[in-house]
Amino acid sequence: MHEWQIKAREDAENQQDAPSSLRELLGMDSETTKAPIPVIVCGKAEVVGRVVIEGLKPEYEVVHFIMTPASGAAIIPAILTAQTPPSHPDSSAIGTGNYAVPPRAIILGAAFDDEALETIKKGVAGAGGAKKVPWLRHDTSKPSPPIGPEYGKAVVARCKETLARLEKEGKLDGEHDADEWY
Repeated sequence: MHEWQIKAREDAENQQDAPSSLRELLGMDSETTKAPIPVIVCGKAEVVGRVVIEGLKPEYEVVHFIMTPASGAAIIPAILTAQTPPSHPDSSAIGTGNYAVPPRAIILGAAFDDEALETIKKGVAGAGGAKKVPWLRHDTSKPSPPIGPEYGKAVVARCKETLARLEKEGKLDGEHDADEWY
């Protein structure tokens, strides 16, 4: 080996930087390179939805924001089968719109009560091939700040905690279809 090759090898071994080659990337711990988990968020107000979407990053990717039970019943079935959803008058433009991979959970804000959830679930039941997902429901018995940015931050903290628990329990695998309270 030439002296310059030895020096280059030593320099490379002593670097503590981010990975610089495909080989290094492939050898990295999967936790550091894990893709975000796709989810759907249902809420009445986009102003709160934006806070929730940003707060869920980078662990979770909100692919679509649903604003009404009727739009959820029409849109969610397509998304759960990794298809582009149909247009709907109550559609929201926030969310990544990345429908290539079905979402692994649906998060419902406090405005989505039992009746709203039933409307959405009826729409989903009619969709063949839709992945099963946990339905994260807002526990209104827990204290929350008034509607606004602080409310969104509180929702994010509770959702992240619940999603992490569900992932640890293996319930984000497309086979778990149950209400989970956050």
